[in-house]
Amino acid sequence: MRGLVGFSAEWRVGQPIASVKTAEVPERLSDEQFALALTTLNGAVRDILNRGDAFDPWVAARLRRDEVRNASVLAAFLTPSQTGDFAYRFLHALLRRLDDPQGSLPTLATLRHGYRVRTEDCPLGLASERVDLTLEGPSFLLGIEVKIDAPEGDDQFGRYVRTITRRARDGDRSAHVVILARRRMKVPDAIAADWSDVASAAREIAATDPANPISRVLRSFAAHVGGF
Repeated sequence: MRGLVGFSAEWRVGQPIASVKTAEVPERLSDEQFALALTTLNGAVRDILNRGDAFDPWVAARLRRDEVRNASVLAAFLTPSQTGDFAYRFLHALLRRLDDPQGSLPTLATLRHGYRVRTEDCPLGLASERVDLTLEGPSFLLGIEVKIDAPEGDDQFGRYVRTITRRARDGDRSAHVVILARRRMKVPDAIAADWSDVASAAREIAATDPANPISRVLRSFAAHVGGF
């Protein structure tokens, strides 16, 4: 069972899995061999449980596919006051995965100048134009509309694009709206993203500092949203 223990340890720190090796298994096990295998397996599973590898905070929190709750967790990961430099790098890793032919999305250096994250934001003060996430920096305004199962409302995306553009214009900033859904959606004047983009960006950043507690939570979030 060394392979199982090694697999768990390497998965936990986000390293390439190298410990599991194939071996010939006899067609029949003796009673002694079977008992030994079960004892070893039980010990390996117990070690995994004791380390907390089987604990899923998102199941415990009943996050499920709730759009508001998942958007709130994503916002927390992207908030520098909560996750420090992880926030800047995670957001930048996500933006790098999106189609940006004009190269107008914020760079990492721009993000590190700081930005404010808001959830359920009404950029123009109108409740009907409430955007799931807004990230507002000195030179940019980025809106992220989160979709998992709910359908688009009447001209919802178009209204959000116009709202973000108008708000950004007031401060002479660049405006961007990202539609984050289960599959990339073509929306005029908006940027398409899907949850696999979030998951891969999270795994990339977690791998840069695998022993950091934030990395462990990021990896579990990647596994959670990757299933949408």
